Amino acid sequence: MADELKTNQATGTGTTGTAGTTSAVQQNTNSANDYLNQYNAQRENKIRNLYNTAKTNTLQQYKTAYDQNMATQQRAMDKISPQYQESMNQYAAEYERQRRNNNMQAAANGLNTGAGSQMQLGQMNAYGQGQAQLRKQENEALDNANQNMVDLKTNYQNQIAQATAQNDYQTAAALLDEYGKQYERQMTQASQMAEYGDFSMYANIYGQGAAQQMEKTWALQNPDLAYNLGKMTAQEYFNMTGAWPRGYSGGGGGGDSGGSGGGNYYYGPAGTWKPDGNGSHVFVVNGDSGGGSDSGTTSSKPFNGHYTKADDRLGNIGS
Repeated sequence: MADELKTNQATGTGTTGTAGTTSAVQQNTNSANDYLNQYNAQRENKIRNLYNTAKTNTLQQYKTAYDQNMATQQRAMDKISPQYQESMNQYAAEYERQRRNNNMQAAANGLNTGAGSQMQLGQMNAYGQGQAQLRKQENEALDNANQNMVDLKTNYQNQIAQATAQNDYQTAAALLDEYGKQYERQMTQASQMAEYGDFSMYANIYGQGAAQQMEKTWALQNPDLAYNLGKMTAQEYFNMTGAWPRGYSGGGGGGDSGGSGGGNYYYGPAGTWKPDGNGSHVFVVNGDSGGGSDSGTTSSKPFNGHYTKADDRLGNIGS
């Protein structure tokens, strides 16, 4: 970009070259700004996509593990009640077998009805206690299984929250680092652009007021380049340096309104006020439109405090 700007600057002399140079520099500036903005946006999107992909993969891993653990726990839970029901069925069958054996034994031993009934009552109590103990164990097993599933869900939610927070932090840290690099790139481009009088990037960084002050300082240090780039008028160049820009078409000698062989020469429509380059103003009686001739008569008519800034290639000091 710097080489392109140098080439454009070298081709501009006088007012015509300045316009072409300014247009070319502005075009290059816009292209450079667009490229930098696109580059920065692409890097930001790449960082966000990178960390979003990492988060998605991590969350999917946790989800897969959670689903597998929940499925395993559910299968184990589904087996609890049938297992305990099988145990109770076996316990009931064993109770019935013992009851019959005891009845047969009581009859063979000649035990009376009261004694047999007492024995049966004891067996029934033991059976009921056994069944109740099995039911209690079943409920405890179901409660434990339910709690395991709750713990799995809580752990999964904690993993998701932790992974999300960590990814957000890492994304923010990466973007913060990228913003620092973007600032460095902007400063580099701003410095390159400022070498050729374009302080628009500095305006984006520091504000318009600071950029304007920087541009004024630059113009003081680089008046020729500032004039060629259209950053100052011929009159401003003269006021700053005490000489007219090289290649300026408004220069030349001739007579003033009194017809002497030297003095001040002015260009612009008749009937307008122009600065004379010496801190005063004159009234143009006869003048051209700035086409480059050295003619033009003036009057010592008192200055009314306003002058027309239609053609700033005026106020040439001739001899």
